[in-house]
Amino acid sequence: MEIDKNKLSQFYYGNNRYDFLIIKKRVKNISVRQKDQIMILTVPLYLSNVEINKYAKILLPRFVDKYLKQRILPYSFANQYLYLFGERHELNVFTSRGESFYYFEDERELKKYLKKTLLNYLNVSVRKYSSMMNIPTDKYKIVIRDMKTRFGSNSQKTMTLCFQLGLVHFSPMIIDSVIVHELAHEFVHAHNRKFYQIILKYFPSYFVVQQYLKKGIYHYEEKPQFSK
Repeated sequence: MEIDKNKLSQFYYGNNRYDFLIIKKRVKNISVRQKDQIMILTVPLYLSNVEINKYAKILLPRFVDKYLKQRILPYSFANQYLYLFGERHELNVFTSRGESFYYFEDERELKKYLKKTLLNYLNVSVRKYSSMMNIPTDKYKIVIRDMKTRFGSNSQKTMTLCFQLGLVHFSPMIIDSVIVHELAHEFVHAHNRKFYQIILKYFPSYFVVQQYLKKGIYHYEEKPQFSK
């Protein structure tokens, strides 16, 4: 589904502005989800605008608290920032101070740039770890997709390594942990003890670094402080 940006509404919660879209459908229940940094509120056809606004004021902040508050978004046109390889940059902000910032006309242009940037990094890093692990450096084709449920995959059938586009927001060390994980499937297909022994041989800090990925922390630090 393509989102019509002209139909977006905004609300402020805390110190941030959030974009949301209301969609009326033949459904029984109200639901909230997120797509491309936009919250989508799906409501039954029979609800009036007054009722929709009443539910929106309750459900949207609740969605932020439950799913977004603990996780910083990788970029925001509304709040003008972008995380790239673990570092925060200004987004679509003109400055005369010579500071680092990025400008894009829209989200499609941004994603095109991110895909090209990540692919350039992967081409170098995959070859590096392939060589370390005694895998032919040209054995796998590298593909980037906007995946939602996994950070990477290894297809032995097509000899393809597939990586999530969202990795581009994380520090190189975090991205490398995913690369080694997928290359380890060259030797072991299952996620068993032998598989992780291979990973730790070439990436000893794997389990520490993976905590950043799971918690959505883009910038890698040598001595992390994670709460249980």
